[in-house]
Amino acid sequence: MAFTKIIGMDIGHGETSVVCMEVDTKKIHRLVLGPNQEKVVPSVVGVTDKGDVIIGRQAGEGNNVKEVIAYFKKSPKYFDEIVMGRRRGDCISMFVKALVKQIFLYNKDVLTEAEKDNIQLVVGCPSTTDWTDEPNRKKYERLLRTASGFANTTVVPESRAALFSTFTSQGMQGITAADGVLVFDFGSSTADCTFMSMGKMRMEYSWTLGASAIEEAMFEEMQEELAKKAAEKGVRASFPNIRGIEFALRLDFKEKYYTNTLPEDDATFVRRANVVDKNGKPVLDGEGKPQRLKVDLDVDWELMNKVTMEKQFFISPGAGQQNVKNSWYGHCESFLLKAKEELQRRKLSYKAVMLTGGASKMGFVQKLCQDTFGGKSAKILISQDPSFSVSLGLAWTGMVDSLIEAGKQEALQALKGEPKCSNAMLVQSVANLYTPIVTKQFDDALNEWASSEVDGSVSDLQNKFQVKCGVPSTKDAMEAAFKKGVEAWLEDCAQSVQKAAGAEVNKIYGQDMSFSLLHGKYQDRLHAQPMGPIMLPEIDIAGSLQKAMGNIGGIIATVIGVVSGGFGLLLGPLIGWILHLLGKKNDPNVPCNAQTRQNVRGNASSLRQDITAQVQKALTESIGNSGETILSDMLDEIIDVLALRRFDQEMFL
Repeated sequence: MAFTKIIGMDIGHGETSVVCMEVDTKKIHRLVLGPNQEKVVPSVVGVTDKGDVIIGRQAGEGNNVKEVIAYFKKSPKYFDEIVMGRRRGDCISMFVKALVKQIFLYNKDVLTEAEKDNIQLVVGCPSTTDWTDEPNRKKYERLLRTASGFANTTVVPESRAALFSTFTSQGMQGITAADGVLVFDFGSSTADCTFMSMGKMRMEYSWTLGASAIEEAMFEEMQEELAKKAAEKGVRASFPNIRGIEFALRLDFKEKYYTNTLPEDDATFVRRANVVDKNGKPVLDGEGKPQRLKVDLDVDWELMNKVTMEKQFFISPGAGQQNVKNSWYGHCESFLLKAKEELQRRKLSYKAVMLTGGASKMGFVQKLCQDTFGGKSAKILISQDPSFSVSLGLAWTGMVDSLIEAGKQEALQALKGEPKCSNAMLVQSVANLYTPIVTKQFDDALNEWASSEVDGSVSDLQNKFQVKCGVPSTKDAMEAAFKKGVEAWLEDCAQSVQKAAGAEVNKIYGQDMSFSLLHGKYQDRLHAQPMGPIMLPEIDIAGSLQKAMGNIGGIIATVIGVVSGGFGLLLGPLIGWILHLLGKKNDPNVPCNAQTRQNVRGNASSLRQDITAQVQKALTESIGNSGETILSDMLDEIIDVLALRRFDQEMFL
């Protein structure tokens, strides 16, 4: 289905951003998600004392909010888990429903609800199998479809979206998707690494190295302060709304640490804890009010360095691997080194390393990346808009996927208009190499039959020909000739295939993205006049031909079966012609003397012409519309490669 707009929605563990792309113009809108014109909101749900659902910063700070739910995003297999008294899946639904309501409320100049049927919603998910396997992905799509009200909703891996987003970076000038690109996405719940070389290799791994561990460590410091104060007073105490406290620590302090804007003097974070009895129930004072303990946390560079450089915690470095304990800094260093070691071990080269995600703004993360990958061989790029890197890529992914099937069909129609790409030319190309093998077997059989001292019948000639065609070496030669004929035809078609595919790719991506992905250039470096169909020099046409060849085994078997199945199948009319020549009627078993057999050999040229015509007919019938099928397979290969959907090797470490 052709959509007019694509919405890319990145629901992160910590924050959410949404963009809208106009398919025709490729224009991008960063959507407003809140009443204060905020375009990035915390992934937080709040429930007011009246039961209203609010999201974002207002959910964590509103005076009338009685319930705050944060860090609710987890794979579909955990949707039935209880978070703050609610199903995790219900928390996601509440957030999405409120988010979509605010999108339509604050972006009326971009979107209207009347357009919903012509809009596709694309939501990202981590690349791990507990998100991407079919049952879990479908389960997430159903939840999103119901909560958002968008009938056209799809879920795609965030890693693919991050790759598209990478090629919108100005720093990628001179680098193509075939050069090898490494993307590190440091999010709130995971750190993800994706290596991509267009059409050749995609390698991914994900660690539970989420930046949310930093505010959790900050909260642990508050817990320690609370424990000291409670011990001094000889009471028990606990904080209410732990997630709300972590949420405030993240927004008020961690984000400033990211951007190097923490105040020079200490900033104090204050919260009050409830004094509780041994059963955890609040203790009341003489006036019947809950007793409280005031806890102050001094947030300064010393504290932030402690929670990132010293405080240790466990993470999972991949499915089936033992958990590892280290500081956030230590885990980050190991995470980057793993990528370098894997690339060196597999002898994979890269020309760009992109850092994105909120935690990529931390200075030590950037320095670690520079120390690990910096040098003359690769550019180190830092996303200037990390909060939108995935949502922007999701919009591109949805747009490409929505247009690609129609693009393939248009390219195929263009090829049908090329005479050299027709089925007839395929048949002729095969026949040019195939027919001489068949006629040679007939010549050899005819010479043996004519020179024999035994008076053989026409049936004997037929049997000799059948035996020669059935010899393994002959059948191998037939198959090889068939393949070479197809390859020769494909080579003649290659330029037309590139032109047709290039024209569609240009229409799908638009000029800027086409040149970024394929040529490392941007429109501002080109002439102002409209660009014609692009050529695809980086695409391995030979590899695509090889894959297309793998789809014609059945055709080859059919044709060889027709030929080697016997003289009667392929050359039945010739038997009648020979019997007529000999003056015999309908009895191929009558022995022929030497003179008669020599007369038949004297007409070998005419017989050979008839054989050639019948081979051509057999090839035409057997190949049928296979030329169109082969071209379609090759277009599938090329365009899927360009859409970052197909790789020779894909691995998740």
